[in-house]
Amino acid sequence: MTLNKSREPETYRELIYSNLEELERLTKMVGDMLWLAKCDNDLIKPVMQPLDLTEKVVVQLETPTDNMARISIANSGMNIPAKHLSRLFDWFYRVDPSRQQQSEGAGLGLAITKSIIESHGGSISVHSDNDAVTFSALLPRQKQSDTPVTPKQFTSAKSH
Repeated sequence: MTLNKSREPETYRELIYSNLEELERLTKMVGDMLWLAKCDNDLIKPVMQPLDLTEKVVVQLETPTDNMARISIANSGMNIPAKHLSRLFDWFYRVDPSRQQQSEGAGLGLAITKSIIESHGGSISVHSDNDAVTFSALLPRQKQSDTPVTPKQFTSAKSH
């Protein structure tokens, strides 16, 4: 369409810049999809490290069994309707389709998160009520021979 008729140089510049933005968005999406495909085929090997969670969230660490730990992250805000909760981890799924063109993301972030957690032998779930959304990851605990995770390595703060 750009070459369909003669245009002013400034118009060509704007069209090329617009195309560049779209190509960058598509490049990120393809990169995310490649990462997911590698995870799904066990080609990504996780590296364990302590995690500092200090922004605008409430973080809770529990040990429901001797060999499992649950990390729950609650963020205040609008509830997500129940009909969307089971699909949040699907590739390209968005609760609000009107944000499709306004957002930089491609709807792959939670699918990537799920792949990371599953590659560690865990599972993830989401719950939404009382004006908060809570994601809970159930993960295997480290073996005794590994460096233990201490409560000091995890912090939490509540947003107002």
